[in-house]
Amino acid sequence: MANWVNELAGNEVGIVFRLRRVWDKVVKRRASIEKARKISGYEPKTDIRTGLNETHEWFSDNQELIEKVQSLSV
Repeated sequence: MANWVNELAGNEVGIVFRLRRVWDKVVKRRASIEKARKISGYEPKTDIRTGLNETHEWFSDNQELIEKVQSLSV
């Protein structure tokens, strides 16, 4: 997924892998929507690649608004 984000953002630097920090005890992380399916019947309508692309487009289209909001929280 990080490679996809880098591709969308035009980041050619790549990914730097680092050793796990002392406080990070979780060895494996895995996203799952099973609980949402069981509780509410949720089914995603967008695949991850399309969702990442749409999110990137939204941030690009709304950069000015994002910067304005950020300046208010300082």
